[in-house]
Parts: sequence; structure tokens; C-alpha cells
Amino acid sequence: MTLNDLFLLLRHHLRWVIAVPLACMVAAGGLAAVKSLTQESSYSATASLAVADITNSLSSANLMLLLNSTAQNAATEASAGSVEVEAVPEDKTQSVAFEALAGSEGEAIEAANAAAEKTADLLKETLLSQADVFKQEADKPADEASLSERNAANTKAAALEACVFTVTPADEAKSGGNSAGALKFAAVGFVGGLFVVVLVLLLVDAARRPIKSREDIAQITDLSVVNGHGGVNGAKLARAAVLTFCDGLPETVCLVSDCDFEDEFVDQFEMAFKESSEGIETTVVSVGSLSDSPGGFFVAQQSDATLVCAKRWESSASSLLFTLEELKLAKAKVAGIALV
Repeated sequence: MTLNDLFLLLRHHLRWVIAVPLACMVAAGGLAAVKSLTQESSYSATASLAVADITNSLSSANLMLLLNSTAQNAATEASAGSVEVEAVPEDKTQSVAFEALAGSEGEAIEAANAAAEKTADLLKETLLSQADVFKQEADKPADEASLSERNAANTKAAALEACVFTVTPADEAKSGGNSAGALKFAAVGFVGGLFVVVLVLLLVDAARRPIKSREDIAQITDLSVVNGHGGVNGAKLARAAVLTFCDGLPETVCLVSDCDFEDEFVDQFEMAFKESSEGIETTVVSVGSLSDSPGGFFVAQQSDATLVCAKRWESSASSLLFTLEELKLAKAKVAGIALV
């Protein structure tokens, strides 16, 4: 399928393309809004903790790993009942943000600040305990550790003790926005509905293969195609195609279609011959599928010219091909195809 075919398909089913996504959007957004209204109000507060090694002697990755693991444990302990605390690490700033969600503003602020303070205290204890270990290494006698090893231990201990902890407490809590959630679900519903309706249309189109344009007919047969959809002008174009095929006015023209005829086109086609009969009366006979109309088989066989009518979006490629095969068996003189 080309982009032009997709455009024609969406334009033909424009009502479905618009209605289904809008219905899904309203349904999803409405359900989200109703659900949010039935739930209790929630508040969120954020506190943060940053750790800095002012000596640049420690591994930033290891320090951040220790900070994150300590923060996750503190967040888990702070989460209880209706209070939820999440620790979000930020490697670039060597910090962790504590996002607390609770049923009241005070609970959210208290939970976020408590998690940040507890993480700072636990991390300080951990770093100081590690510093004590390095100090013990530095105090070893010369026969157990070299001078360089003792100096390195002293440096590590000093760096661990010099780490700076900065807690930025939460001083306000934001109310959870119900409208934002409803809008998000509405947008998801619209996109999902649009995807579903386009997918269904593509599957149905691939299965039916309806005739949409002249290009669809050109893929089936080399017969000339005229646009009979233009009212009186379309009928005159179809008449001109018959006159060119017969090299003059025919006595009998058979119109064959695999679906219901457009009565307006048949009337205009007959009128086009009557307006310029030039003394010869042309009889136009319209028949349906030859397999369903034995009489139509003989009409097409005996007519001076046969014009096959294909209706946009109703005639399919397979039905048109079958009609042309029937006309070939009837040895009909096919002048072309009118796309109506």
C-alpha cells in the first residue's frame, strides 16, 4: 500500500478515524477522572541529600554507590501505611532525592525530611567507621606496614572524615493533580484509538482489496479506464470511450457491474447517446454479474460494445477480475472500464 492509498483509505473512512479516537479519549479520560475523584487526596514532598569529597581522594563511583544503597534502605524504612518514599539517585550531582507521597501535607514533608536525615546519619557512621579502620592501618608498626602504606591510610581516613553532607529539606508539599492524570489517560486513549482504527482499516482493506482509484484497476488489466464519477461529464467520457472502441455509434451497449448500479450514471449514459444519436438509436442494457444472470451473458455476447462499471470502494479487485474473466468466456467486446 502506497501513501496515496493510505490517504484515500483514511479520507473515505474519515468519520471512523475521527469518532473512534475521540470516543477512546473521552472514555479513558473520564474513567481516570472518576477514579481520581473517588480516591483520597495525595501530597508529594521532596528532600535531597548531597555528599561531597572536598579532598578528591575518594572514588566518586564507590561513594555514590554507598550513598544510593543507604538511601534505598532509609526510604524503605520510611515507607509505612499510606506513606510512600522513593529514593532517586543523581550521579552528576552526587546526590539523592527523597520523594515522599502521603495523604496529608505534613506527613509528606516529615517523611521526606526524615529519610534524608536518616540517610545522612547512617552514611556518616559508615564513613567514620571506615576511617577508623584506615587509622588502625596507619598506626601499625613499621615492621607490619611500610611508610607509604601508612601515609595512604592516613589520607583515606582524613578524606572520609572530611566528607561534607548537605541536606536540603522539603518545606512544602504539592497536591497530586487529578486533571493532569486524566489528561494523560485521555491522550493515551486518543493515540490508542487512532492506532486501533487505522490497523483495523488496513486489515479490512487488505482482505477486501476495494477499487479506490484508476491505479488499482491498472494493476489488474490493460483496458482503458474512464472516470464515470463526474456526473454528466463522466457519462460523456464513457460514451466517448465506447465510440472510439466501435469507431462509430454502436447499436447496442451492455453495461456490466458486479454490484448495484448507479441509476444516475445509467440514465446519464443513455442520455449521452440520445443527445447525439445521428440517426442511429443506441440501446443501453445494464446487467449484473454474468454468473448470476444467464440472460446478461447473451446480452454481453451480442452487444457491439460492453462497458464494465466498477464502483469505488464497493467493487473489489477480485470481483472485477472475475467479471473480466466471465466476459472473456462470453467473447464480449469489452470497450473499457468506467470507474463510477
